[in-house]
Formats: sequence, structure tokens, C-alpha cells
Amino acid sequence: MAKTTAEVNEAYHHLSRKEVPFNHLVPFSQWLPRKYINWRIHWNAIWHHRLAMEIACQVSEAGDYHTFQGGLEDYWRSYKKLYSTMPFCSNKSISHYVGQCALDAVLWKNDEKNIIILDKALKTVTKDGAFNEGGHYSKYVTDCFDRVENLFDGWYGKEDSPDALKESYKSIKENVAKVKRWQQLISDSDGVMAVIGDGWYEKVEPTNEQGLFKYDDMTINRQGPWLTIQNHRVNGFALHQHPHCNEILIAHENDWLVKGSGMPSYKHVMKKPFKWRRPRNHFFTESKWDWWWIWRSRKSSPNDSRAARTLKIDEGTNSIVISETNKKIIRWPGERNNVKRDDNNSLIWSYGKFSFKVEGINIQLMTSDCAYAATTYRNEQQIPVIRISGENLITRITVNDK
Repeated sequence: MAKTTAEVNEAYHHLSRKEVPFNHLVPFSQWLPRKYINWRIHWNAIWHHRLAMEIACQVSEAGDYHTFQGGLEDYWRSYKKLYSTMPFCSNKSISHYVGQCALDAVLWKNDEKNIIILDKALKTVTKDGAFNEGGHYSKYVTDCFDRVENLFDGWYGKEDSPDALKESYKSIKENVAKVKRWQQLISDSDGVMAVIGDGWYEKVEPTNEQGLFKYDDMTINRQGPWLTIQNHRVNGFALHQHPHCNEILIAHENDWLVKGSGMPSYKHVMKKPFKWRRPRNHFFTESKWDWWWIWRSRKSSPNDSRAARTLKIDEGTNSIVISETNKKIIRWPGERNNVKRDDNNSLIWSYGKFSFKVEGINIQLMTSDCAYAATTYRNEQQIPVIRISGENLITRITVNDK
């Protein structure tokens, strides 16, 4: 009888933490999904993939191939019948083929097809380094490659491997490196990544790299203590990506002002889709196309003057300025009751350690709103939202004196 997803998940974590030896999972094939005719099908087989990687790596590290060779061969044949999402490239299809290639490597299989498909899938989702399914799923994928790195180096990277294996593996390593650099660039001073796409709190090794970094879907500016990510999505629909449109994500040192919404878990999202899939869970400018069922296909080109937002960090690195063109409705975190007007009819308020000042033509304070954001797995927070209408609006965000 096939194991449940929870049982496979538990087995993976016990094995990865070395709480049980891998021989306790024999026969290995029992941990694969149920067979239907000639296929093994599961809607989200990521734990089956990761368990295959972990078994292959631990067998390789133990060096005890012969004792378990028969069981591994059976596992390898059974895993080959596991359905992948190809040709729809995603984090699932990538981890599927990482698991397949790990079993190939531990059994010394010169199967060029699997490593070539893995290279193709990774290349498709990696794009220019800004992983098309967002930060959380990029971390899942890079963690998979980190686990199998030694095993892959010893098989696909060795000098006498066939050229097709070596070339595909070289391409894979280059793309993994591009994704890891992008992960660091979208992280605050503690290494906490912006929540781009579905996901929650993820942390990587922080970087001190400064400068302006341009990707197809976003421009990242790391200047002094500020990190700003100007989204301008160009690439098409991806399963776990949000459009973000012209949303600007903002961190100062290790404090996130606008981090992205994400999701706390599949269960939370499926239980309340109107809450988590609504477009106005984000801080982009509002549009007449913000309908909950089509918003994930909305794009915003940086060359579109109607949607453009320009951002400037002042020389003292104490404040940033976001300028809007034409008539807009903008959204920022804050309590509407705390908003005041100064002598110039500008709107001012504070939120956390940040102070806001918004000025413009025909400026008007609109009804308040809220946004929901994932914090950690299964956890969330509600963020109050201030909505402001006007023309040629200018928002100055300043760090309060400590």
C-alpha cells in the first residue's frame, strides 16, 4: 500500500536529519506514489523527489552500493514511471529530474536524456537569474541542487563522463549560480529574501554587494542601507508567480517595509482564495483590471508611461522618493486614522520606523483597505493599507530618527 504524503514527508525529514539509517526505508519503492496502469501519479510529489535525492546521496556517502543495488535498481525503475509536470517546466519538474538524475548517478547510469531534460527545465524557469516562480520556489530548487552537488560532481562532472552529460551539468551549475546571486540581491542585510511569488520567510547568505541590477522582470537597487525592487513584469504567466506589476518592494537594513504578500500554505490559500489571490494584497498602483481571476496575467512594462513609477534614493541614504505619472491610486502601509495634512495639503503619517509624505495634484484620501502577508509557514499578518488618489503623486519615505 502506498504511503501518504505525510508519511513520505516524515520519512524524508527523519532521514535527512540522520535520525534513521537509510536501510530502514527498504524496500525503497514503497515510498513512491500509487501506480495507475503504467504511471505513478501524485499532484505534488516534491517529498517523493526529495526522498529519492536523500536516499541516493546517503547510499553514495556510505559507499555501500552492492548491498542495496537490487533494491536501488527496483527503485530506479519504479521512479521512472513517476509522472512529471513536463513539458510544463516548474519547480516540481526540476526536483523530479534532480531525483531521477541522483538515482542515475548512484547507479552509474549514463542516461543522457534525464540530465538534458533537467538542464532544459532549469534554464526555462531560471530565465536571466530572476527565477520565474519567485523566491520561495527558487530556494527549494537551489536546496535540492545543494544536496546532490557532491554526488553530481562525482558522476556528471568527472572527466571521463560523456560530453552530453558534462555539458548539461556545466549549464546547470551556471544557472544555479545565477539564481543564488539573484536570491542574495533581493535579500535584506540579514539575508531575508523579498517574498516574490507564492511563499513565505526564506533566508540566504547575506551580501554586501551594492549597485543597480537589471532583470527582465525587475530592477534591484542596493544603495547604502536601502534595498528596493521595482517590479515591471515582462515574462508570461508562471504557476507560482504573482504579477507584482509596478509594485516596489522596500527594505532598510534588516527592516522590511514592503516585502510582498506570498502565501502561508496551500491549505490556507485553497481555503480562502478570495483573500489570498485578490490583486490588492499588493502595493502596486490600482487598475481597472484588478479582478481576482485575471490579475495574475497583468503586466507592467517599465517603458509604459501610464504605469511607470520612478524611484530615487537621496544622497544621504535617509529617504527614498517614488514619483508617479498621470492620475493614480496608490497604496502604502499605514493606519488611515493616523494620516494628517500639512500646510501644503500633503498627506503625512508614520508606520513602524518609516515616515511618509505624499504630495500631488487633486490629492485625496480614499477608503482604507488591508493586505495579508505570509510571515512563516502557516503564519500570516494583516497589514493596514492607506489608499491615495491624485495626479503626479510624489511619495517620500524617510527613516525616523532612532
